[in-house]
Amino acid sequence: MANERVRFIHATQLDLDEPLVGSGPLTGEDRRLAEDATLISLSRLVDACVDRAVDFFLLTGNAFTGGELSLRAKSAIEAALGRLDDNNIPSFILPGHTDPPSAWSGIRTPDSVTIFDANDDEPTDLVSDGRTLATIIPLVGAHGEEAHWDFLDHALQTARGLKIGLIAEGAPLRWDSTGPLTLDRSPSSSGALAIVQQAIAAEVDYIGFGGNGARRTIRSGSTLIHAPGPSQSRFRRGIGPHGCTVVESKSDGSLVHELVKTAPVRWEALPVEVRPGVSFDELVQRMAMQLVDREVGQESMWLVQWIVRGSGELFDLLGESKTQRELWEFLDEEVRTEGVRRHHLLTREPPVEDGELETTNLFLEYTGAISDQLQPGAPEWKERGKVFESVQAPWASSLNRVVYRMDPEHVGYESRRLARLWWT
Repeated sequence: MANERVRFIHATQLDLDEPLVGSGPLTGEDRRLAEDATLISLSRLVDACVDRAVDFFLLTGNAFTGGELSLRAKSAIEAALGRLDDNNIPSFILPGHTDPPSAWSGIRTPDSVTIFDANDDEPTDLVSDGRTLATIIPLVGAHGEEAHWDFLDHALQTARGLKIGLIAEGAPLRWDSTGPLTLDRSPSSSGALAIVQQAIAAEVDYIGFGGNGARRTIRSGSTLIHAPGPSQSRFRRGIGPHGCTVVESKSDGSLVHELVKTAPVRWEALPVEVRPGVSFDELVQRMAMQLVDREVGQESMWLVQWIVRGSGELFDLLGESKTQRELWEFLDEEVRTEGVRRHHLLTREPPVEDGELETTNLFLEYTGAISDQLQPGAPEWKERGKVFESVQAPWASSLNRVVYRMDPEHVGYESRRLARLWWT
């Protein structure tokens, strides 16, 4: 990589004007904030691009849902790209699964915006003041469209400045700590893997990918492979701060990156144990410490799910709405965060104590197996979709992708919850 210093922001999965799922009943200002959350996050993302004087902006898909594009989403993305153009910041977009190239045809974009089609487009050089800052290469599209081998080979040989490869949100790949893997046995998946491996072997500096809803960073040789995650998480499983990523090349050729928090709504899932003898005040203190330990970002609202495990008198009382209301009042009084409103949801998970011994043992055996297998890093979980790999039908590939992207934590929780209903 040349020693030209370059700074850019990478975002993915904007999901503009899509609802937050599982927020519970909200009213007034909080409801409006939830409805506008993805749009607010985009506005803050543009602010970050301008404030940090980035050289360009990258978007790797799922900006909106093309088949259901709302007027608000259309207006928001047009305004954002227009403001970037006004500040001399070019944008490079590789459409994803929900916003295919055809959906972008209805979006008005300035000349500074490049919308790639991985199946058709050649790499693009970003030139400033006669200097090539970066070569941006669309590698793999959302449906497995691959860069042409001759385009890619030529680009890798002639690229100047920072070499950047893009993989769209929804591409038929999966990832582990070492790099990309095929999602299934389809030709599109194996072809996508070969393209990415070629880019890594050619020492592309940065590969930006979608991440399937998660923020991830992988180092493969000299290549930094990164997914920023959703700019605003729409689901409870997307806990913690969210936003975009600013990437900067240093004078020694190294790349550094950091999260820029843009999401106005934050999800959290916090466990707490309630054993017999624990007092109400002790519980409040324990929960308060959980909140204090988490750094506040740009959020105006937190949606906090408390997972309470245990037994005893207080544990039983926590099943009553009156007790929960009192708990939230004391907790919010104990932990005041200026500008942040919290909404709490409590889920109790009592131990199995009642019932026939045989039934209890059956329950424990089943939930134990669930806990062992439904772990993100476990071989059984990583290989769970292979049953469909040998099937060439389009539905099999789609089903495999759905299985691969399922959240193991959520599947495990629902499995244990249903088992408790069956056997206790």
